[in-house]
Amino acid sequence: MKDKNNHNQKGEGFDRFDNPEQYDSDKESILDKFESEQTVDPLPMEDIREEKKEERAKSKTKDQSSSERKYNQDYK
Repeated sequence: MKDKNNHNQKGEGFDRFDNPEQYDSDKESILDKFESEQTVDPLPMEDIREEKKEERAKSKTKDQSSSERKYNQDYK
């Protein structure tokens, strides 16, 4: 959805991340495929990937956030 000034509205595109792994995907969740996995708490893989990158580049700690991309907000 875009407003009349052609700006994205808050929360647009959130449904792509609406799965336990929080990947930008329209596919069925891995945890929904098997009944035994439906009660498992998922790890947010996107956050883990960002943390790994940050650990390698110590001087750029918290320059990026998966929450900014997920919720399409500016936290500056």
